Amino acid sequence: MTDYANAWDLLADAIGAAKNESSGAIADVAHLTIDQRIEVAKVAALLSISQELSGLRQGEGAGPEKIEAHLSRIAMHLNGETPPVEFRSFDL
Repeated sequence: MTDYANAWDLLADAIGAAKNESSGAIADVAHLTIDQRIEVAKVAALLSISQELSGLRQGEGAGPEKIEAHLSRIAMHLNGETPPVEFRSFDL
């Protein structure tokens, strides 16, 4: 399992633990405090950015257009925006 997948699993485990369950989901944060929700959002954004960077490193973005698309998505994540559906690598 990759570090990326492990990080998502740990995040899901933490969300579930706050609800006394074995695991949780990124969309199931109603039981968390506002501060906890913000932390979940930060971690999810970092994981999204890491996936984009991984795509660049693995050669998925070999051409200038692909690199520009990855960097655009990273910038959107950093600005707290949701990339358009056609540019999203995965759903949170």
